[in-house]
Order: sequence, then C-alpha cells, then structure tokens
Amino acid sequence: MSRVPRHLHVVFGLRPQTEPFHLVYYLAVRSALALNRFDRATMWVHHTPFGPWWDRLRPELDVARVDLVPAVLRARYPDADVRRYDYAHHADFVRLAALVEHGGVYVDIDTICAAPYEARLFEHPMVLGEELPGALCNAVIFAEPGAELARRWLDGMAGALDGSWSGHSNGLATALAAADPELVHVEPARAFYRHGYDRAGIRALMTGDDPDRRGVMSLHLWNHLWWARGRVASTTLHGGLLTEDFIRAVDTTYTRLARPHLPPGRAPSRAARRRAEVTLRAVRLLDRALDLARPLNDAARALRARAARLGTGS
Repeated sequence: MSRVPRHLHVVFGLRPQTEPFHLVYYLAVRSALALNRFDRATMWVHHTPFGPWWDRLRPELDVARVDLVPAVLRARYPDADVRRYDYAHHADFVRLAALVEHGGVYVDIDTICAAPYEARLFEHPMVLGEELPGALCNAVIFAEPGAELARRWLDGMAGALDGSWSGHSNGLATALAAADPELVHVEPARAFYRHGYDRAGIRALMTGDDPDRRGVMSLHLWNHLWWARGRVASTTLHGGLLTEDFIRAVDTTYTRLARPHLPPGRAPSRAARRRAEVTLRAVRLLDRALDLARPLNDAARALRARAARLGTGS
C-alpha cells in the first residue's frame, strides 16, 4: 500500500491577482492531472484567481483559502529584489502545512509534467529532488501525512527565515536531510530539475529544444528569473510571449511538453504561426547579442566602481 496519498497540492494567489490566470499555470496543473492518477487535487489560495484559463481549470480542483503567514509578514529583507517575491515564501510554508496535514504530492505552479510520477515514489515517507548535487529543492515534494522530515522542516522554517531567497526552504531541507537521511528519499536532478536555474538551463528549457527525456518526470521553469518583461539576465523571453499560438506553433523543450495539454482547438493560422516563429528567432538573436555585450558591460561597471573608489580616496 502506498504511503503517499494520490492527492495533488498546488499553491497560488498569495498576492493580489491583477492579471488573469496564465496559460502556463493552467498547463502546469493540467499536465500533472493528465499524466498521473490523482484521486484529488487542491489549490490553496489567499486571493482567488480569475480569467478564462482559470474557468477551464476550476471544475477539476478543490479550492481552499489560506491566510498569509505571520513569520513572512514580519520578515526583514535586506535585498529588495527578494522582497518582491515574498509571496513565494508564504507558499513555502503553505505547501508544507498542507502536506503534513493531508499528505500527497506538491508541485509548483511553474512546472510541466513530462511523464507520470513513478509508482515507487509513493512508497517513501518523503521524496525530494536535487536541483544541484547535494542541494535539495522544494518545487516537487512527495510526503505521507505527518512525515517526520516535513514536520521538522515546517517547525524550523520561521527561525531560519533570514530574508534570503531559500535559506529557510531549500537550505533548511538540505541540512535536515543530511542529518537524518533515512527520513527522505532523494531523486537525482534529472527527475524534476533536468534544466537548472542558470542561463544555460533556462534557455535549454524555454528557447532550446532538448529531445532527451530519459528519467525526466517533470521540469521546473524557474519563472521568477525570467517571467517579467525586461528581466533579461537569463533570456529575453517573458511570460507575455507564451500564448496559445506560440505553444502550438514553435518547438522548444517546453512547448513540446505543454502542447498535448492544450484544449482541442484549431491550428494557428499561417500568419499566427509565422509571428510565433519570428518571435522565437528574435528572442534567440537578442539573447546572443546580450551575451556578446555582457563582458563589455561588466568591464564598464568595474571601471566605474574603480573610479568611484579613487574619487573617495578608498
């Protein structure tokens, strides 16, 4: 008998919803439901999503409202860029609380399932995956109800919340698992995180076309690193470009996995297909141009910093 219930958990809406629920988020949940035999699916929200893709997904879910987490509301963030994403820290707490109480499988809203989660994963008290060798990630979690490591992690999270991106989440999980490895089964990065969060990994996933899916069950999109228009350190692709026509028309690692989970519909028109192909080509060219400019920009910043130090006599 499986230790982990076939109960899917997703967290969303922990900040005010000012835009419709995105197609990419619909595909994250739809792919998980389509490829796995879940008995139940719950989305934990504070602010209710809206929009046509939400309307399509809503009948397949139980929707449960949660409060924001006091420890996160009180947290101090030295880095303003991290503070912008504090909703993700609320989600860190909410996912663990749901798993401790109910057990099941948690997946981030920026994932895409590539193959069914293997039955063996449901036989462990808890499962996490490596995002890097020796470093765990919380974007996919399997846990039996009351899993010991999940309880320890949740109990220690508020004290470890130091304003960093993941000290309280991935960092704490890695330390707890190292201290008591029998409490968790660790999957290699390929299972859930084949493409990492560095520039090469994000491009291989979102603008490249990697056919190698051996051992890959789901992929994490790391969308906080590239989703916003103008956030171009990894790629000039942004969430606004990921339309239904784009996903239907062009072949990337992501679109090949996402396309089967789109609702049945007509193929893009020739003009729409052409626009999508031109968009992808332009993104790839802009990414290469930024790569060429990056050393010059780095050198210019170093010169400005040196000049400032000389100007102050330091």
